[in-house]
Amino acid sequence: MAAKISILHPWTICRRAYIDSACKKCSPDNSTCLECYEMYGLDERGECVKCADPSCLKCAAKNTTRCLECGDYFGYSDVGFYATPEGRCAVCPMPDCFQCEQLTGKCTVCGTSGMGVMPDGHCQPCKDDGCSTCDGDPDICQECFYGSFYDKQAKKCTPCGDAYCDTCSSATTCVKCTAGPFGLNTTSGRCEPCGAGCFDCTNGPACRTCDVGYTLLGNGTCVKCQAPNCLACAAGSATKCQQCSTSYGVDQATGICVKCRVQHCRYCDGDADSCREDADSCQDGYRYVPAARQCQPCSKSHCWHCSTQEGEEVCNACKPGYFLSSDNNPLNWRCIPDPAGSVAVPAPAPAPGDDPGWQAASSAPAPELQW
Repeated sequence: MAAKISILHPWTICRRAYIDSACKKCSPDNSTCLECYEMYGLDERGECVKCADPSCLKCAAKNTTRCLECGDYFGYSDVGFYATPEGRCAVCPMPDCFQCEQLTGKCTVCGTSGMGVMPDGHCQPCKDDGCSTCDGDPDICQECFYGSFYDKQAKKCTPCGDAYCDTCSSATTCVKCTAGPFGLNTTSGRCEPCGAGCFDCTNGPACRTCDVGYTLLGNGTCVKCQAPNCLACAAGSATKCQQCSTSYGVDQATGICVKCRVQHCRYCDGDADSCREDADSCQDGYRYVPAARQCQPCSKSHCWHCSTQEGEEVCNACKPGYFLSSDNNPLNWRCIPDPAGSVAVPAPAPAPGDDPGWQAASSAPAPELQW
């Protein structure tokens, strides 16, 4: 039941914030920082310094070892943290507690569904098995699990009468159906199957999302796509295509799928006159060059698969009998003879944003790569 805290960093809020990404608010003259983001404290120079404890969300000014507020910033933990009076981060003392008060450690939110926080700050199971929250009193339910409602007369959580109902106000009245091929009939309060080809018509008779191979018309119905070699039709049309199958692209004048007009192009699904701009858009032995809008042959010796990065050619895989050299800069990758023979194996993980590619390496132990 871990909760992730999301923070937006306005990198250009002021000159100081741009230089020091941990700075949230700068001084009027932009010379020092006045306020830092979570997990950072402000030192005597007006700079943001990371708090000493990784569980610390806010540390004291000019003393980053003293924590004022603790928590799980990344949302990976199922337990809560709090700042002790001594300025240290500690796990909430009560079992099953997900959030607790700073300094005191008194529990405010339980970490397990079906439990409630009692007045003394401990978590206790709800008496009703169908109850998800019962803060204050285990006999009084505030919220039932999905697929059930609180029956005031029976004073317990009762299952909805419809198996496809997510939220109901009574055993016979559904308010929201489970996402999928069932929609809510507002007259009967029941969940009913969507029309043919419809994947999601939740909370209404009109379809919101069609199955693959169908397209959504303006009246909320799905019709089967009739365009040949088409994977997905254009919205509102069963004869005009939006995405074509491999080696086909959309003719912009007619909306039908035709063979890619860019020579050696493997994927031009959106436009028959333009090859898709990614590492695998061209056939093996070619790479897509955006400036020329063409698939051009790999120029590096013995390269089997290449791509374009930062406007330059990068070899991603070698022909049999060669393996890819190791280098921190992909632009320097080249094919080196392998006297033992080779088979294609995945290349080492590249830097974020780089094309992963493939490396043809020897069946014998490959040389150690430095990254």
